[in-house]
Amino acid sequence: MSKKSHMSHDQKRKAKLAKRASLAPKPSPLASTGRKYKNDEFVPVWFQTELAIHETAVVTDYKLTDAMVVTALEKLINVLLRGEAPALPTVEVAQIVVGEEVEFLVSNIRRQWGIMEQEGTHVTQEDLIGVLRSLLGSIAQRRLMNPGPRSYLMFLKGFMKKQGVSVRVMDE
Repeated sequence: MSKKSHMSHDQKRKAKLAKRASLAPKPSPLASTGRKYKNDEFVPVWFQTELAIHETAVVTDYKLTDAMVVTALEKLINVLLRGEAPALPTVEVAQIVVGEEVEFLVSNIRRQWGIMEQEGTHVTQEDLIGVLRSLLGSIAQRRLMNPGPRSYLMFLKGFMKKQGVSVRVMDE
């Protein structure tokens, strides 16, 4: 004879969500859940930043993980907080070294910001930090909804596809 659970459907659901939350990675202390940087004014910055993340994921053949993205964004926030220049001049071909994916991602984001700057979109360092912190908050939410090492990156892949963005690795 088996014992039946006497929890209601709602209690079971809440227990399941609590267990999922306890297993999920903790969000970055730099993450922000505010809405200030989630508006039309900052769409170009969000897009260029997420495009750089998506490009890096494709170039690394999806060896990049959500944790690496979080590390790269935290590193970039600290660079900006020190007052260092946010954008890099555009570089046609970037070299990626195995084990240095985080550094490659940071430089790729900065390169994308350089492209944005050349096209006439100027954003203050404070706003770049705000967007990065909001992006960290979004990644934390995505990882909470769907735990896994690449849940945000898989979401981003689908999102970029819906936007008509296609990224491919090309031989020299």
